[in-house]
Amino acid sequence: MNSKTVNTSNNQNKQVKVIRVNESISKKVDSLLQKANKKKVGKSIKPNELLALALDLINENHIKKLQEDSISHEERKEHLRLIYIKKKGQITKDLFTGFMMTPEFQTFLNEHKSDLRII
Repeated sequence: MNSKTVNTSNNQNKQVKVIRVNESISKKVDSLLQKANKKKVGKSIKPNELLALALDLINENHIKKLQEDSISHEERKEHLRLIYIKKKGQITKDLFTGFMMTPEFQTFLNEHKSDLRII
């Protein structure tokens, strides 16, 4: 991340960092800022203030959802294979893929529901 020091009016140095966001996020921020700044009095609301408010609203459930969403199908499959190895013994990736296509796989999932959480 790039950073630069900005001199403020009260001679305090504030560190400013550049973050990259995709275009749709940038447009959302701009749109929200336009709405927030449609007022007759008061100073204009800056992106930093808007984002600080939004970030304070994020809770542990949001973090867990982001973590869960970041796991690929292959990673989930490998996690299941490792559970299988721990419970029933060694199995290759190819054989485990074949096992996943059998009715016994559903039984395996039901028996090990408590072990399935990766995060």
